[in-house]
Amino acid sequence: MTTSTPVPAYTYINPDGVYFFQLRVPKDIAALPASQRHGLPSSLIRKSLKTHSRVEAAKRVGGLLAHYLTLFDQVRTDSGLVVPPRGYQEPVVLKQLTLSEAESIALKYREATERKALEVARPFMALTPNQADEWKVTVDPGMARELTIRGSQESQPCQDLERFYQQNAIEIDHPSKQLVTALSVRTLNTMLQEDAVTATIELARAREAQLPTSKQMPLLSLVNELVARKKPRPDRERAYRAVAASYEEYLKRKAIVPDDFERSRLLEYRNDVLRTNKISSWNAYTASIMNMLINLAFELELISRPFSIRLSADEEKATRRALKLPIHDQSDEERRAFTDQELKAIKSFRVYRQHSEYLDFLLFTGMRCTEAAQLMPSDVIETKGHGLFVRVRDTEGRSVKTAASVRTVPVPNGSLTDYIKSNMDKQYLFPRIAPDDCPPEKRANLIIDKFSRQKQRAGFDKQVTLYSFRHAWKHRARAARVEDYLSDYITGHSNKNNQVAMDYGQGFDTVYNRLREASDAVLQKIIEADQAIN
Repeated sequence: MTTSTPVPAYTYINPDGVYFFQLRVPKDIAALPASQRHGLPSSLIRKSLKTHSRVEAAKRVGGLLAHYLTLFDQVRTDSGLVVPPRGYQEPVVLKQLTLSEAESIALKYREATERKALEVARPFMALTPNQADEWKVTVDPGMARELTIRGSQESQPCQDLERFYQQNAIEIDHPSKQLVTALSVRTLNTMLQEDAVTATIELARAREAQLPTSKQMPLLSLVNELVARKKPRPDRERAYRAVAASYEEYLKRKAIVPDDFERSRLLEYRNDVLRTNKISSWNAYTASIMNMLINLAFELELISRPFSIRLSADEEKATRRALKLPIHDQSDEERRAFTDQELKAIKSFRVYRQHSEYLDFLLFTGMRCTEAAQLMPSDVIETKGHGLFVRVRDTEGRSVKTAASVRTVPVPNGSLTDYIKSNMDKQYLFPRIAPDDCPPEKRANLIIDKFSRQKQRAGFDKQVTLYSFRHAWKHRARAARVEDYLSDYITGHSNKNNQVAMDYGQGFDTVYNRLREASDAVLQKIIEADQAIN
């Protein structure tokens, strides 16, 4: 904890020192349409208490809290919702308590003990509530009050105090719990010795005290919040909880946000998981769920900034090499360009005959199969004197592998140019490879699967994949003596000495000329190889 003076419950202080009331709208009410919420927002209620005084803020917050709790019940009644049982709330995690904060908890424990003593004595007293309230501090120590206090003293080990924590939904770290226990024991001992005047004063202090607030939350509570917001299918909800359980198993304890949501610690966990998992499994399953939890923690102001723990292919390879582990995914080193004879055989595949324009495009441009599948008419650039180009970019829901992947690629003149122009009224330039409503990043999956099955039946080794078209282009580019910076730019590989970017300063004419020259040189090599085997 960072402050020495407890902040009243349901409040926060803005940079000007003004207290604000804040209360999260219950999940069942937040899910209702705005017309049924009686003017309530969908997430957080915040109102200025218009005071710099902690004591005054504590007084004003009580009325607002009572008002909104009543309003919540009214909304539920009017909307036909089931009213949840009172008393349950997500636990608040308190760590590194100051002496002042620990004393506040001990005072609230005192108040609870006094209240319990009153409940014990009430059946034997013919007093009004107001008189009973006064009795709490004037009752004969030999009666119910003394018995209640001594009962709390004798509970082992501090069971009464543990029940108090549960009733108030708080969790405390071990050092802080030791301090609170010591102060609570001292409080009980003092209560047996004090006179009525002292008891009245101390009870007033206990009523005014507020339990410390916290910006920490158990990971399980964060998962519950995510489930409430996303409303996932049962199998997906189980996946959320399984990822949280896996992380806690790695930590060998319960995870707390934000302490256990530091990027460095999560990266250590990631590296540990990669000892037995593939990058695809990590990114699609664990990282995607963890990233949702990280973003939610940021939204709830539990962490200062969001971050991602997804892993790029290059990062995964470097990590595995550092750990002296095998590389599971099909990295660039595990793929190769096919031979001329293999390409001739591939052109007889059924998938090639069905999608020849798309696969020829991969062969003649060196583009990634997922990039080509996402191309739209809005990506086409027709330049005067330089022919047709396409722009690879990450707009309209599409994705690129790296920043270097955003680029302008020449389209070979001839049948491919004609084919693309014929599809300018379609949603995608290669409309037949997948339905229009297929997510952009998955449009190439069907062809990837078909190609994989057919090349296996033909007896090709695992190093020949759909990405071999890309490797074939790079191979022909080297044979045509295309400069590395041009080859890297066209294929979307990063190049620190990016001459293409520098060429832009000389005008688009220069850039388009050099890209077209490189593309034509590679195309000529591919044509020559094709003629040689036919």
